[in-house]
Amino acid sequence: MSLETTSMDDQLAPRAGLTITARAAALTTGCAALLLALAVAWILPEQVDAQVADASGPGFFPLLAIGLMFIAGLWCLLGMASTPRETAEFVPWQSTLIVACCLAVVVIGLYTVGMLVAVGLMVAGLSMLFGQRRVLPALALGALTAIGIYLVFEKALKILFPAGWLF
Repeated sequence: MSLETTSMDDQLAPRAGLTITARAAALTTGCAALLLALAVAWILPEQVDAQVADASGPGFFPLLAIGLMFIAGLWCLLGMASTPRETAEFVPWQSTLIVACCLAVVVIGLYTVGMLVAVGLMVAGLSMLFGQRRVLPALALGALTAIGIYLVFEKALKILFPAGWLF
């Protein structure tokens, strides 16, 4: 039985993912969130007019998203001051590409099987792709996610999802 020792350099060596400092990541994420929130807030009045005033209509959701995005951006920028200068390793670009392809499949699935089924299957598939070994818990997670989205958006916020050809 042999004991392997690893040096600190081996532990900090970059792997397949992108490596940047945690402070740079917080700065980039915070600025991107603030800029995106401001851009959407600038465009929003042209897109929805009277719907925004009604908190139960679909025009209210973009305002809620803008507010949360702005708060998250500020949180990243304010937290940047206390973030250490250590490196942060991110997921490999292949994983990002897989998630982007899954989102494209969900968009296609919107028109065939409907929003909730497409999102539920995407969550189940991604959970298996990123480590879940058993099918039943992955499907349960997908179903619970779809049910949660349905309850929040269709029942509580009264935002209807598009129906697909099948469902």
